[in-house]
Amino acid sequence: LGAGVTASVAVAGGRIFVGTNAGSFWAFGCEKIVSINYPDEYDVVVNSVSVSAVIKDEATNAYLLEYKKDTAADWSSITSGASPSAENINVAQWNTGGLQDGSYALRLTANASSARRALAGFIVNNSPPPPTNLAASDAPFDGGGRIVLNWTKSAADGAGSNDVVGYKIYRSTYSGGGFSEIKTVMAGVSSVVDSGVLNQTTYFYRLKAFDSLSDSIEFSNAASAFAVVDGVEVAPGAARVVTLPLADGTTVEALIPESALGESVFIGIRVPPSLPDGGVPASAKKTLRIYEFGATKLNGEKFERFLAPVTIKLPYIASDISGMNEENLRLYRYSDDKSLWQTVNTSFVEPSLRKVGAHVPGFSLYAIMEYVTGAEELISFDKTYAYPNPARGGKARFKYYLGDKADVTVEIYNVDAELVAVLERRDNPAGIASEIEWDVSRVASGVYIWRIEARSASAVKSLKKKLAVIN
Repeated sequence: LGAGVTASVAVAGGRIFVGTNAGSFWAFGCEKIVSINYPDEYDVVVNSVSVSAVIKDEATNAYLLEYKKDTAADWSSITSGASPSAENINVAQWNTGGLQDGSYALRLTANASSARRALAGFIVNNSPPPPTNLAASDAPFDGGGRIVLNWTKSAADGAGSNDVVGYKIYRSTYSGGGFSEIKTVMAGVSSVVDSGVLNQTTYFYRLKAFDSLSDSIEFSNAASAFAVVDGVEVAPGAARVVTLPLADGTTVEALIPESALGESVFIGIRVPPSLPDGGVPASAKKTLRIYEFGATKLNGEKFERFLAPVTIKLPYIASDISGMNEENLRLYRYSDDKSLWQTVNTSFVEPSLRKVGAHVPGFSLYAIMEYVTGAEELISFDKTYAYPNPARGGKARFKYYLGDKADVTVEIYNVDAELVAVLERRDNPAGIASEIEWDVSRVASGVYIWRIEARSASAVKSLKKKLAVIN
């Protein structure tokens, strides 16, 4: 330049700028030998990209295009080839759909020379994969007009790229087309109710996931269903019996007392479309009598709990309980939270009617099972207690759970070991909780020791516990 430079050079707009001590100011434009035109810094690639470049050399202009994630050490080949010198060469039509979202770099090398190499950074934000396993079904126990959709979330919802914003739901009355978007739900959701559909009309559904830039390329699988009226409307203040007649001539019943409701609801009973695997306690033997009871508010929300217990009754026939002890038939409720069948403590048997019933506060999935005696200890410390404790006037109750039918005696002693009261109850059932009541309204305040003894046909066992009385 004929003189030294005054400061570090500056680069801007594809040129190098420099001032000299002689007072001159120079701007140099660089000749493009190898350059990537697109994509470049901050360009976002969705699913695929056409990579264009400049390659100008006296040699044969062979090239190699590679990529790597910003955190990776090694480069992976995309394509290679040869081209005449040009300012805008399409070096690759690259499908990026298999890449995880994030920052990447491209490297273009001409004629296998590191001196003829260009780099470019870019961002991949591919369309999210669609949800899978879409299923559609009638919303049960209602007045119709509702279809429930369930699906498995997109692989990019909570995992993978984890950039799903939500799901678009499409509906049609034809399987082959005519789909239109009817609803959008947020990421993390895997179930929705389509309300307001016509009863007995088949609707077809499919879904797409979407992120901040694009929708899934493909739809989910299609699913179809139609809505039916499968609930009986029950108004508050009127007792009602809801029944499900069965093909064998028996009937499943739900007896709704007049005090059970504060609003009108739809109540229904059905044979469940699928059954849970396992969860049967070692102390129980399952029959095939399994039914689902449900209640829905008029606005479509699930009704959870009655104001007063409702009585349900499940039927059985002789072949259902072959080899079982009819006296030990119980209703078991399936707990979704615990994936376990649990005894309903209010179970009762009506052998003359061949029904097993229970008084329940809300509805669920119920099964008739036999409680098998001998699988649990006759009486256990953990399942035996007094309540309320301390007892304040009124009555105290001694609650216990027996592993076999037994007579039970409760003896209550004061701190001086003097016998204060003896309470008895004969023929307590096995497999459910029972209680004995003690009137403490005229009992002196203090701490009492109570001893409970259970006597079955084959065993005797007793326990001791404490109870405080405050009067």
